[in-house]
Amino acid sequence: MSKQKAIAQTTRARAWLLLLVWIGMSGTFAGCFNAIVIGGEDEFSFPVGDGGTSTLPDATTGPEPTQPQDTAPLPPDAVTPPPPDTVTPPPDTVTPPPPDQAPPPPDQACQCKGGERRPCYTGPAATRGKGACKDGVQVCDINCQWGRCIGQTVPTKEDCDGQDNDCNGKVDETFPGMNTACKEGNRPGVCGNGTTQCINGRKICLTGSVSPEVCDGKDNNCDGKTDNIPDSGFPCTIPGAKGECAKGLFGCRNNQKTCVPQAANTEVCDGKDNNCNGQVDESDPNLGKSCTIPNLKGPCAIGKASACVAGKINCVALTKPTAEVCDGKDNNCDGMIDNNINVRCYTGPAANRGKGECNEGRISCVNGKPGPCVGSGLPKTEVCDTLDNDCDGQVDEGNICASPGKGPTYRITSLQIASSSQGFDLNGDGKVDNSLSILGSFVNSTLNSSIQSGSVNILIELASLTDFKGQNGTATTYVYMGRKSGNGYQIERTSLDSQGRPLFRFASVIKNGLLKGGPGRAVLNLPLIGAAIPITLEKAYIQFQIATNIQSLSNGLLGGAIPSGLLDRISAAQIPIFGGPGKTALDVLQRLSSQPDVDLDNDGLESFQSTASAGITVCIDGDKITKITSGTCAQDKRIADGYSVTFSFTATRTSIVP
Repeated sequence: MSKQKAIAQTTRARAWLLLLVWIGMSGTFAGCFNAIVIGGEDEFSFPVGDGGTSTLPDATTGPEPTQPQDTAPLPPDAVTPPPPDTVTPPPDTVTPPPPDQAPPPPDQACQCKGGERRPCYTGPAATRGKGACKDGVQVCDINCQWGRCIGQTVPTKEDCDGQDNDCNGKVDETFPGMNTACKEGNRPGVCGNGTTQCINGRKICLTGSVSPEVCDGKDNNCDGKTDNIPDSGFPCTIPGAKGECAKGLFGCRNNQKTCVPQAANTEVCDGKDNNCNGQVDESDPNLGKSCTIPNLKGPCAIGKASACVAGKINCVALTKPTAEVCDGKDNNCDGMIDNNINVRCYTGPAANRGKGECNEGRISCVNGKPGPCVGSGLPKTEVCDTLDNDCDGQVDEGNICASPGKGPTYRITSLQIASSSQGFDLNGDGKVDNSLSILGSFVNSTLNSSIQSGSVNILIELASLTDFKGQNGTATTYVYMGRKSGNGYQIERTSLDSQGRPLFRFASVIKNGLLKGGPGRAVLNLPLIGAAIPITLEKAYIQFQIATNIQSLSNGLLGGAIPSGLLDRISAAQIPIFGGPGKTALDVLQRLSSQPDVDLDNDGLESFQSTASAGITVCIDGDKITKITSGTCAQDKRIADGYSVTFSFTATRTSIVP
């Protein structure tokens, strides 16, 4: 090869090499190239270094350049090596094209032209262009191959978002959680219960609206109840059924309105055919068994179920009430055991039995066995107290009572029924007795007004006072009704007995200025309800504090028991609500559920039965056996027990004038 030809060939090779390097670096190309053939060869060789050759890979496409066949090769001596600065670098310094820019293998045909673009879609053909699905773009690379599809959207799982995600031509037709149960707020029934639905691309709880209730297992009218149709629970009749089984109630079953029957039950005595056999009260499980008789107590309340009469068990009593005896049983059927045993006894001299304060006692009962005689009175020294202390049949005999008007005298300046916590122990149980305190709100205003106006004057005298300072010693306490006279008061003649002695007098003891007197008896004219009437106090007691200058009395209490018969004579016509025309103070107490609490005749406490319209209709004596039925039974001499009462008072010094 001639030198000129070699130079020309080298120059051409360099040009191709530079072109290929530029193509690889810039990524731009005009098209694919076919293999370049120079000198009839499939590869282009050029001398390198010391006369070797370098082969350029066939990485180009397009028309293959060829040498004219008639061109004679240059002689060997005609090849002139390139100057040192133009010599091609050794093969290991030439940067080959990157792998992704390598030309396709000879057996791989070109699919496209470099830089060419086309639409693409890899999803199901039927979904192409529907809903959210759209084409992507493919670009032809330098290897004349179509690249991957970029920017396409293929079908996804449908969701509630206002789009056709699965590209089936439908929007939001299904989504996760669709039709699941949900709750809207706190509203009951169909108004609050619904299913999850998709509306305008949003998940909402779709509930029902208020509608008339029907049998469908739902709360249609949103009242919190299911299937409570308008006539639910109303009675209905079941054709062909017998007895109670024919009686049904309208309701819902299997989403249908129906007459719901009652189940057959065990036959009982109630006037019904419970077992639905067409017979009424033919049997009862309790017949022949023990039964309880209403309104009876103790053993009398226990009977035997003998028969079914008019729909009720006839309970026949097995025990009848008898007089109470000490045997550990409730003989008189009053609900209490060994109470009010009316076995009288006396432990004093026989000559004194039943006279004065020597009253009979009663045999006590302890654990069902008779015990000692309790409550028996014994003879004592006679004192001035309206009582027969020595039980000789005479009261305060022997001129033991001082003449009235000789000792310090006081007029009561305030008077009212005391509170329930104030009073005396009249029953010996260690507790205060003042059951009439409940009348205070009715009478106290009248009492005080009468005292303040002077229409009622009550006088207290300390007769036979042994200590003129009034702080320690003894005295006989007199209580009178008086009337104003000049600078003092005269004693009402009605306050004295036939011997000129005060009707109300107590043997009293004074300690540290506190006087205590009683028991005794007193009669006072007091306007408890309306006009002033005589009020008798049995088992009466009095106490008060004497001032050191004996000019006044304070913290005074005067109490006792008012007999029931007396209260039954006091009109309650002026008392509102509980009283009225024809009613008495005792009727008012009955309306207030109050019974006698002081046993004045030592036969047990008596009791009364009454109605709101007729007042007291039945009186039961203390023996619990004697019953008196009449409009004035409380005034019967056998009904002697009373109601405890205590008055509180203050008094100032005055004088008694003839």
